[in-house]
Amino acid sequence: MVFGTILGSAVTCNHQSGTVIRRYETGISDATEGASADAILGLCWLRRADNKFLAGSSSGVLSCCSATATEESTHETRAADATATAASPLRVGGLKGVLNAVRGGSPNSRGFADGSSSSALPDGVLGRYPPFEKLTSVHVNSDDTRIVTCGYKNSVRLYDLETAKVLTVCIPSQ
Repeated sequence: MVFGTILGSAVTCNHQSGTVIRRYETGISDATEGASADAILGLCWLRRADNKFLAGSSSGVLSCCSATATEESTHETRAADATATAASPLRVGGLKGVLNAVRGGSPNSRGFADGSSSSALPDGVLGRYPPFEKLTSVHVNSDDTRIVTCGYKNSVRLYDLETAKVLTVCIPSQ
């Protein structure tokens, strides 16, 4: 399970055992100490890429994240996580590896769709998408190829999940 907070962080947890798997304190919102809150309002699990989800903040930060455990986890969880992370095309190939991971292939790029490198992003954040201001909702289609965002803005934005490009912006007629 993943949930967002009004302070701009997110938490993945095992709801059956009541244990926290990972906390995302930085990198998924514009929340900074002393600044106004940037709530995490949009969360959506990818359907065909294990342990990956999208997080969207009210200021429009849209990130792809890994839900695997951190170093503070138990020894058993760390061992399983190391195996999963090492084999994960998302961890190696960034957002461009998503569809290859879903289709069982290997990553075709070591870069991230937003041009950053894995070392430039906080741990657990795999990549970023162009921002969508006043975001309240994030959804992924059934084959993990498209993302749709909407919110307190008079438009809906459709992204390509793999390349992070904005495919279309729909503005309803008055």
